[in-house]
Amino acid sequence: MRVHITNTHHMIGVARLAQNMVTDIATKELGFREIGVFQYNDKNESKSSLIARFDGMLAGVELGDVIVFQSPSWNSVEWDTALLERTLIYDGLKRIIFIHDVIPLMWESNRYLLDKWVKYYNMADVIIAPFQSMVDLLRQHGLTVKKVVIQKMWDHIVGSDRGRKSRTMPQLLTLLAIQPIQRNTASVEPGLTLTLSSGSLHRQRTGESVVTLNSLAVCQILPC
Repeated sequence: MRVHITNTHHMIGVARLAQNMVTDIATKELGFREIGVFQYNDKNESKSSLIARFDGMLAGVELGDVIVFQSPSWNSVEWDTALLERTLIYDGLKRIIFIHDVIPLMWESNRYLLDKWVKYYNMADVIIAPFQSMVDLLRQHGLTVKKVVIQKMWDHIVGSDRGRKSRTMPQLLTLLAIQPIQRNTASVEPGLTLTLSSGSLHRQRTGESVVTLNSLAVCQILPC
């Protein structure tokens, strides 16, 4: 059994960065195989062309494998659904949808698409979601997938500007757990204090004011 993960390319912004960073960990640390996704205007693509595209993307997938679909691909919901449906030809394949964003919840103008997205999610064996309230809302709109994993915090490689080995977010949280903690605060390096509260990580160096970072920002800029 092999595990694959989709990764969207050819777009700009944080959405691409998030998928690329997740894929880096999955492939380099966990041995996953990448399925590259091209972000494009798929509105006028013929069915035969779409199937040929999908078959090329899935060429390395075997019966009984696992695919993690990073969602959305930032193509249309119809495109994402069609890709997952194409994997139904593989017996024993497990499908995991890793939700980064739910487009109908991001913009009111896209709210009408929610039923289509829920239908897509319901095709998965497992859903990975960033927080429970999102799952609760999706269940109110028809989500039926029983196996749900709450992600809680992004897991990204943290770069180092001091020549030291980079740490992942779980390693940082381990530091918070094993060092003497006073009111959810731990010292990771001289003069630097991290405070974990309300789902955010607060960073303070001696003589500086507290800087509050959301989980994605922490992953990108927190020095380790």
